[in-house]
This record gives sequence, C-alpha cells and structure tokens, in this order.
Amino acid sequence: MWLREQFLSLITECHILTTTQRDLEHRLQPLTRELTAVYKFAPNTSPKAYKQAKTDLDRGHFTFSDEEIDTLLPSHLRNKKPAEMS
Repeated sequence: MWLREQFLSLITECHILTTTQRDLEHRLQPLTRELTAVYKFAPNTSPKAYKQAKTDLDRGHFTFSDEEIDTLLPSHLRNKKPAEMS
C-alpha cells in the first residue's frame, strides 16, 4: 500500500508541474526498483489459478462461518453471546 501511495504522489506531482523532470525521474527510480523487488517475490497468478481460487471462494472454501468469526472476537463484539454459543 505504501508503494502505491508513493506512485500516486509522484503522478500528482507530474500534473502539478512544479517539480523538474530530473527530480521526478530521481523519485521514480527507487520506486521502480522497489516495485520490481515486490513482483520478484510475489507468486505468479495464472488465469487457471485465479479461476480456481474464485471457484473455491464462491463455494465458501477459505472463508469463515459466522460462528467461527464469533469465536475469534472479544465477547462484546460477537453476534452470539457466550451463553448462546453452547
């Protein structure tokens, strides 16, 4: 998220036209290096893997039920109070 915000800031500066092109290029270089590093370690997502993940999520896999969420929350935030959960 931090990297995205830095790129948005840089784009904004490009539109304001108060920063020199050289200064913009100097800001862009480290952001590009950092983005390259992020992509290097990010898993590759193929269309097939994306489709499988979407299918699994649509079927409720890898998600929590309301009861499971309740057990993770402090009692005052739960949908069901502890007495109701037994």
